Amino acid sequence: GGALAAAVTCASLALADAGLLLYDVIAACSCATIGDIVRLDCSADELAAASSETTVAHMTSLNQLTLLRHNGAAAFERTAETLQLALDGCSKLHARMQAVLAEKAKKVAVSSATIGVGSVAGEKRGHSDLAKESADAEVGKRGKSSDAA
Repeated sequence: GGALAAAVTCASLALADAGLLLYDVIAACSCATIGDIVRLDCSADELAAASSETTVAHMTSLNQLTLLRHNGAAAFERTAETLQLALDGCSKLHARMQAVLAEKAKKVAVSSATIGVGSVAGEKRGHSDLAKESADAEVGKRGKSSDAA
């Protein structure tokens, strides 16, 4: 398929995975017109034979296009069909992206609850408290090893 569509989708997913606040994740798809047929996510050989290629990036939850790029010549009648096919592809990809992000969030929540980071006997502690305790423990170890010598 299209490298641009893949790059947009991957960048959006990476930003969401990093925890940045986004209006929505952006899913992108490419379509190509080959003869009278419009195809989604074409191979390099199909793209070479295509008379036109359209890339669409879409925020499905907000129903907003963030990118519409068209190269080549296409019959006017094919334009609506091409756009709809790309939007349908974006919608399916968006659903998959949301599912992957939700699954990761669930794993992180379970992992954090299991480890119990930052909480001992109901006491909330920050990273600086944990770092200080770790440093104090290290100093204590050094003191014991020098006592033994």
